[in-house]
Amino acid sequence: MAPTHHTTRGHSLRLYVSRSTLRLRQNFFSQRAVNDWNDLPQSVVDASSVKSFKNLLDELWKDIGV
Repeated sequence: MAPTHHTTRGHSLRLYVSRSTLRLRQNFFSQRAVNDWNDLPQSVVDASSVKSFKNLLDELWKDIGV
């Protein structure tokens, strides 16, 4: 996770992407999903349950046209 005291934007559970020199590593799901996770609003990240998180995520994606 990224240090929270340096974060000025986004939500409180931001993740850090480690640098990789291998092209293979750059294509791992864990590397590709970090930016999408970090772009989520705090209200979605703070969901009280998995079901609630999914519903909030669906609403967010519907609003932005994904």
